[in-house]
Amino acid sequence: MNIKIVNGFVIRNTIDVDFSGIGGRQLYAYIPTEELWIDQVISDETEFLTKLHELELKCLLQGMNYAQTRKKVCEQLITKTNQTPQQIYHQQAVIYSFPIETGRVDVVDGKIIRKYLDPKFIQGGNDFVYSYIPSGRICVEKSFDKEFQYIALHEWRERTLMMTGMSYDDAHDYACAAEKAERRRQGIAKYLKG
Repeated sequence: MNIKIVNGFVIRNTIDVDFSGIGGRQLYAYIPTEELWIDQVISDETEFLTKLHELELKCLLQGMNYAQTRKKVCEQLITKTNQTPQQIYHQQAVIYSFPIETGRVDVVDGKIIRKYLDPKFIQGGNDFVYSYIPSGRICVEKSFDKEFQYIALHEWRERTLMMTGMSYDDAHDYACAAEKAERRRQGIAKYLKG
């Protein structure tokens, strides 16, 4: 497998707003066969992310569904500790937290979350998707600080829709559409200014 370190910010602004930060042809049709793309902002974890990708592929090729694959990935890649997920989140992962109109945003160290809580966590999340995030909060990974406003918008939109009973998949699609629209709006505004 050929590993390519890519500018995920450019990919999310031009090709695919839903590019998570790691992936191959199996998830993203625009990635050439036999290539694994890793976002440059998390490229210091290339070895770990490559193991994650290879394990996922192995599980899926063995016929496991997404839930089974996710469970297997967590079993094999999470570092065991005596702390609860909530303790790890509060004591190790949260860098700082601040209130906004609709709740609270935690800026987190994604590497800690991937190591101790969830290998698949990248960019951000909310309490309706991740049990270790406190109620009424979203989190944004510090490594993606250049995209903070877009990720926060995505997570709040997704969370708000899930609060009404919408499924994660549908809420995620609507959140991606809102994020894409904001990225375009910001891009057009920058283009017109200069």
